Amino acid sequence: MEYTEAVGKRLNELLNERHLTQTQFAKDSNISRMTINRTINGKVSIVTFETLIVFCKTLNITLRDFFYSELFTNEIEFYKKKKGRLINSFH
Repeated sequence: MEYTEAVGKRLNELLNERHLTQTQFAKDSNISRMTINRTINGKVSIVTFETLIVFCKTLNITLRDFFYSELFTNEIEFYKKKKGRLINSFH
């Protein structure tokens, strides 16, 4: 799974947990509904740090909370193996 897909899946999880629609989240975050939808559906090529910050502020969570998911744990392990770099996990 690509990083952007994992971000989209995580955003969708968080919206579902909070019973928020994409439309409501778009209004609250001041990010277009199309961008929210494309992010959730893995159709964006990048998700900027600034966008992640807006997601987190709107959801009233930290970046750590956002990335605290198996979706990213698996990506980190893959990256560590592929690049041979030491990355501390979020757990």
